[in-house]
Amino acid sequence: MKYSQITYNSTLRQINDINNGINRGAPKVLINYKAQKYFIGDSVVFLTYLKLIRNYFFNSKITINLHHRIDIAILQHNPYVDERISENLSSLNFIDYDLIIAVGSDKDLFTEIVNNYSSELQIGNFKTGVFSLTDYLKFDEEEYSGIPNYHKLFNFIRQEQNNISLKKEIFILDEEIEWADEWLRQNGVKPHEKVIIIIDSASLKEKLLTIEVHFKMIEFFLENESNKLLVFDENGIGKLLFYNEWLGAKYRDRLIFANELKFRHELSLLSSNYVKFVFGPCTGIMHCASAIHNVLAMKYKNTKERPGIMVYAGEDAAKNQHKSQWWSDDEEAKCCVLKYVDNNRKEILWINPNVKDYLLCSEYTPKLLQNAIKDRFLSVY
Repeated sequence: MKYSQITYNSTLRQINDINNGINRGAPKVLINYKAQKYFIGDSVVFLTYLKLIRNYFFNSKITINLHHRIDIAILQHNPYVDERISENLSSLNFIDYDLIIAVGSDKDLFTEIVNNYSSELQIGNFKTGVFSLTDYLKFDEEEYSGIPNYHKLFNFIRQEQNNISLKKEIFILDEEIEWADEWLRQNGVKPHEKVIIIIDSASLKEKLLTIEVHFKMIEFFLENESNKLLVFDENGIGKLLFYNEWLGAKYRDRLIFANELKFRHELSLLSSNYVKFVFGPCTGIMHCASAIHNVLAMKYKNTKERPGIMVYAGEDAAKNQHKSQWWSDDEEAKCCVLKYVDNNRKEILWINPNVKDYLLCSEYTPKLLQNAIKDRFLSVY
């Protein structure tokens, strides 16, 4: 349903009037999270901010409405929200909340208010504050809705980011780790063996190694006879056959394929005690791996050996985004890029804000990657 400019202006004015009376003591807060273009990595990064949002609304009941099944899995057991729901906006009663915060898809939220709450606004029964964090968190929006930006909350987030080390977080229960350990045992992993997880898919093909380099890296990982390789075949496309064609019979018994598992089960496998190394491109599941082990590293301190997590990255379609926006050196995953140094010699460098002008992922060679792994993750082998 389209609405007139007069209706738009009137609704926005009424929302602004309500917002003027909203403070951080709002008892019931609803966050509506829905990215126009969905990427797992974006969700993992956004959900990191829930820790700071909880600090801001420390006495509030926070409900988050999620619109993607993967977000529901990622946010399971998260201590910073009180309730997770997955509802169409039309199924919710906005009047039940004191404050609604849009993160992505602002226009959907604004349209819902115009269509279903105009009369309540007119008579003063709609007293729910409505703000947006979409612009601040750099979500791409197709159309501007006009929902007011939440300046106070964003300024708090920005200030807190300067005071604390904010890391990605996904929370895995001990029983989920136990499930993963048992699943791997049932799929042939012996007590003395280690599992290497290799990620072979991404949102863009240019984020991946060439197929030849990919399989050379697998051969490298399997040089150690106590290593087994785990591959996620999330869509059941038959990766087993493809891998066997490339690798032949030599490694057949040392390949494990997780076929069409629930996403939460894939996250659990990333946390298994058998996993000693995770290797893959700059993509969502690698953000998940880092987020999981950021939490486990804090939980177990130095009492448990943590797996190595190596992300390789390169120039891609998002040329305006520096990789250090996504990866920092103080988290469990370590991200590398490839660039030319003196005399056009290629060298792998670990990401930091000063490393720029990196090469495509297709430029990586097995030798460069293997040397980088041996230099930084030697204990894994």
